[in-house]
Amino acid sequence: MVQQITLDILKSIDKSLKEIKDALSIDNHERGSYQGWDYYRIGKSLFFIQTLTYAGATMTLNLDFTKAVQMNRLEQVWNDATARDLSLRMYSNASNSAYVELDNAAANTALNRIIQAGIEYKYTAGSRLQFYYSNFTVGKTVTIVVQADEL
Repeated sequence: MVQQITLDILKSIDKSLKEIKDALSIDNHERGSYQGWDYYRIGKSLFFIQTLTYAGATMTLNLDFTKAVQMNRLEQVWNDATARDLSLRMYSNASNSAYVELDNAAANTALNRIIQAGIEYKYTAGSRLQFYYSNFTVGKTVTIVVQADEL
């Protein structure tokens, strides 16, 4: 009886290890470019990375989702501490003009890094995440990292 329980536990552990190995296998990884973003996939986790140089009065950056996703972490890092206004918007459809304001910061000079973790913004297939910047010093850069999971 004890041997059978031990054998069952070992089989369960072996099965779990195989699942982990499969999830981390090179076949489950993907790297490339998506809508101008650097794109990485590990299993169902998606990572989008973009670096922009601010060029004028306002600037927008879009990320359209072809599949339903849940955004879990968003990080924005600027190379200066000058004033900036930003708006993070969600469009239910990429061609729709109506949006939901997810977050904003007005003329914030104290922050050169914004990290939002555990935010759990859910996007349906066809929706758009938009970064809208204004009042940002021309020539300065921002690096954005978005981590999401496919639903």
